[in-house]
Amino acid sequence: MTLIAQDGIQRKILKAGAYIVMRLEKQTHDNPTYKNLGRFHSSIMPSFTESSLGGGKYKNDQLAINFYKQVYTDGNEPYDEESTAGIAKIYYNRREFGKAASFYNKIVEIDPSSPMGQGGLLSTYIEMWKEDGNPQFVINHHRQIKNNLEIEKKLSLHVLSKLASFYTNLNKKELRIRYNINPIDQVSGMEVNDNALEILDLIYHKTEKDPITGTEIEGSNYAEGYYQRGRYFASIKESIQARRFFEKAATLDPAHYLASMELGENAIRLANFGEADKLLNESLKRFENFKQSYGAREEDETLIQGNVGRIYFDKARIQYLSAAGIHEKDKITEFPGRKIYPFRARAAMDTVAKTRSMELKNSLEGFSKAESVQTDENEYTLIRRWRTPLPPEIQRELRYFKGWVDYMSGDFAASLNEWSGFEDEEEYNHSTLLMGKANAFFYTGQYKASLGNYLKVQDDMEEKLLNMGLPKPDDPYHQEVYQTLVAAYNNIGAVYEKQGNTSEALKHYWKAIETARKINEVSEIAMSNKDLMFKKEAIGQDPLLEDWLSPTLDSIKKLTRE
Repeated sequence: MTLIAQDGIQRKILKAGAYIVMRLEKQTHDNPTYKNLGRFHSSIMPSFTESSLGGGKYKNDQLAINFYKQVYTDGNEPYDEESTAGIAKIYYNRREFGKAASFYNKIVEIDPSSPMGQGGLLSTYIEMWKEDGNPQFVINHHRQIKNNLEIEKKLSLHVLSKLASFYTNLNKKELRIRYNINPIDQVSGMEVNDNALEILDLIYHKTEKDPITGTEIEGSNYAEGYYQRGRYFASIKESIQARRFFEKAATLDPAHYLASMELGENAIRLANFGEADKLLNESLKRFENFKQSYGAREEDETLIQGNVGRIYFDKARIQYLSAAGIHEKDKITEFPGRKIYPFRARAAMDTVAKTRSMELKNSLEGFSKAESVQTDENEYTLIRRWRTPLPPEIQRELRYFKGWVDYMSGDFAASLNEWSGFEDEEEYNHSTLLMGKANAFFYTGQYKASLGNYLKVQDDMEEKLLNMGLPKPDDPYHQEVYQTLVAAYNNIGAVYEKQGNTSEALKHYWKAIETARKINEVSEIAMSNKDLMFKKEAIGQDPLLEDWLSPTLDSIKKLTRE
């Protein structure tokens, strides 16, 4: 095509750019330009889509789809897989995974060995798994790609990283029991959880070109690969290795706030709270500095799906754990530091203890911030659409911590309200929660509910004793089991006493006293209850509870293992 320029000179168009293609419509065609226009109008970056950032003017998914389709018609390439993948990605970004899968399927129907088509399907199936929990599509499709098509190595770094993350998160036991999936690949003989490390090794040795810029990307310098490697080692409790890879990811990618967050959480587990707070502040800074450009790279998907509420939870957790013991020397991984009584049961607090008590209450603001982020409607649309809820174990801890602060303040009704959201299975797995609820029920006059919870704790602790052998007073785990059982026996006795069943009450007070002796302890509360049993009514005194409660749900054994 020849056009006359403003200077009157005829000029021949060698390649039609975006302006010419859009202005002259059907008169000239350039497929790379059509595809560039499709990518441009379907961009998901907040800086492009958010009106508050000056964007939104050119964001138009339907126009983008039309440009991709012009490659089929005007551009005379009806089977162009880049255009089909572009349309699929638009639906994927809108979380319309069924439509996205149908377009990726169009690619593999024509070319079953297309890494772009198969990788797109795999990525889409992983998102569908996140919604319904069934991993069958992902596992079966990956096995087909690996064993039948033999194109696993050709998948993009992003898809491989996402696949490694999928396998890191899988529960092998659940596969067989719930979904009837054989965890062993019959072709390769590999167990399903071994896939993660093999895929991570593929990433490290892989090199690819960015499909848009043509820049060469080396897997050995790919931050997301190191981040997923860190997650893998964290999942198998190799924290030193995990920390090393999170540090590498954070160094390679200044936008990777999740890598900094993981480092902060590792520091919390080591009780290095000063370093942890510094790393978490760095994580928040990274999030705020780069979130407007999320979506420019495929690997940004991990950052978009992260939950910044977890950082606020971690910062509040530092405040909470620092103040929970009331005294600096207290350690929550051993006794007596773990044996914390409500404030009203303590002697008058000095200035330091009062400050720590106030810090404990202040931690509630951070926990509330962590919860409010889940529904923050002022956040960018992209992040609102893709952010994942806080993990169940963090939601569980958050509820427990909030209830524990109320419990320590003597507001037992409020603590019960916080703890009412736990599911039955979670309660049975956490004797600490059962004990806290039982004590709160007792103090609010709900004696039947209180007794039911105490009896569950008693059964749980007695079962653990059977597997522990001789008592070891110097073993923190033995201390935890025996001290919890002492408290349960005493408190069961207190309930029976309130109900007028003196024989059962005395029996359980004696059980508490004798159990305490086995670890060289004296149960002063149980002894007092026994001695004053027939005098309390005359002096107007209720039986005393062993109402101490540890500040964490997890047992000493789990805390020290981590």
